[in-house]
Amino acid sequence: MDRARPPEFSVVIPVYNSIRHLKACMDAVSAAMRRHGGVEVIALDNGSTDGSYELLISGYGSEATIRREPAATIARLRNLGAGLARGRWLSFIDSDCVIPEDYFERAAAVLATVDAQATGSRYALPTNPPPRWIEMTWHHLHDRRRDGYVSYVPAGNLVISRTAFDAVGGFREALATGEDAELGQRLVAAGYRIYESHTVLAKHLGNPKTLRAFFRQQAWHGLGQFATVRGRSLDKPVAMTALHGLLNLAALVGLVLGPATFAVRLALAAVLSSLAPFVTILFRSRGRTMPARLPHALLLYHLYYDARLWAALLTALGRTTYKR
Repeated sequence: MDRARPPEFSVVIPVYNSIRHLKACMDAVSAAMRRHGGVEVIALDNGSTDGSYELLISGYGSEATIRREPAATIARLRNLGAGLARGRWLSFIDSDCVIPEDYFERAAAVLATVDAQATGSRYALPTNPPPRWIEMTWHHLHDRRRDGYVSYVPAGNLVISRTAFDAVGGFREALATGEDAELGQRLVAAGYRIYESHTVLAKHLGNPKTLRAFFRQQAWHGLGQFATVRGRSLDKPVAMTALHGLLNLAALVGLVLGPATFAVRLALAAVLSSLAPFVTILFRSRGRTMPARLPHALLLYHLYYDARLWAALLTALGRTTYKR
């Protein structure tokens, strides 16, 4: 790339202890950068202790701008990267994601044909190694099958115009998580449009493989669950989390103090505690088939809502971070 001429795309990659997937991510981004030509890469390390920063310097220092910024939120890292960027389009890619070699051509084609200032898509499943049941079940429940205008796309696979990003002030740096949904909310409120296109894909290598890892990831994400709550609109995930908490409390009270036999009380408690997960699965399954393994989906949504309740408690206690 001619450094005297501003690039078309500026890639911003936040990094923190990503040694397991970082090389795959950087190799994929480097290949796409060389294919397109008009791309610069900016990697910001958040104080990694697993060798990620050393890998960036030794392996990619000649083709990427690398900075170290310890103890920053991921939102601040992304904003710092945007501040260093020179491109017309900002491309935010997470360090545990890999992109196809023609990623930037795909993004450019979408943005040239739709009325939108941002594009990207929810993460695709990895293929090597094959995804596990947790990944496949969760992906089936949340993947949007059709392209179209949306309220946000994940910040680990987001391409947005510099103009729109600057106009709304970038990511909200005080948020530990949820900064992508909150940014999308402000973009839409300001009149900008976000178009999800599955051609602009990134495979997410860092999906949780165990139930414990799934719970911890959802608890971490839950720290930002109140970022999109507004007085005049219903935030469905927050509302359903609150409902799940109340139903669990009712189930516990009924199990301990109910007048019926223990078997009836136990059955009623199971129904009450599963109501919010089941309703959510019904909502998620509109226009598509129900999950092949409904008990697995119920288990994951139980853990999802329990993790968000735990995150809400941590938030109430003033905890703004959570070690995954």
